[in-house]
Amino acid sequence: MDIALRRRFDIFDCPPDVDALQKYYESRVNEVGDLLFEGFAALNHDLLMELDRHHLIGHTFFMKDPMTLGALRRIWDFQVGPIIEEYFLDQPDIGAPFTFERFFPVAP
Repeated sequence: MDIALRRRFDIFDCPPDVDALQKYYESRVNEVGDLLFEGFAALNHDLLMELDRHHLIGHTFFMKDPMTLGALRRIWDFQVGPIIEEYFLDQPDIGAPFTFERFFPVAP
C-alpha cells in the first residue's frame, strides 16, 4: 500500500470470523444450517495451512439472506471459487481439492 495512504488512515485487521457469521444468522434465514459454519471454518483452515492468513476468505461472502443451498452454490461458483482458483493458478494440483463438495457436502 502506498505509504502516503498509510499515514492518513488507520490500518486494522478484520480476519474471517465464524462467530460473526453465526451471529448474523441468529435473526436471518439459514437453510444450510451448521454446514455453512463448518464449511467456512474448514475452508479457511485449509487455506491457512496451504497459503497464509492473508489469503483467507472473509465471512461477508457468506452473509446472504436467505441462505439456501442454491445461494451458497452461487457464492462458491461466482465469488469464492474464482478467488481460490486464482490463488493456486500456478499450482493446480494443490488447488484441485478446494471444491464446493469438499467443504459443503450435502446428502444426495
